[in-house]
Amino acid sequence: MPSSLNTGATEAVSEVISYGFHTLHLKRIGAIVFLENEASNKVLLKLGFEKEGVLKNYMYQDDIPYDTNFYSLLKSV
Repeated sequence: MPSSLNTGATEAVSEVISYGFHTLHLKRIGAIVFLENEASNKVLLKLGFEKEGVLKNYMYQDDIPYDTNFYSLLKSV
C-alpha cells in the first residue's frame, strides 16, 4: 500500500470548511457519509462535526440502498 494513501483528507476538508464559513458566510455545513466509510467518518469527527443521526436507505450504489451518517458543523460565533 502506498505511503501517501489516506493522507490529506483532513487538510482538504478543513480548507473547504474555512471557505464555506469565511468566504461564503455559511452558518452551518452538513455532510452525509456511508456508515462503512470509517476514514471519512473519522475525519469529520476530528474536525468538530457532530453526528446528528443515521439516514436509513438514503443513498444508493448499484441499486443497493445504504444507510448514511448525517453530520453538521455550526459556525463558531
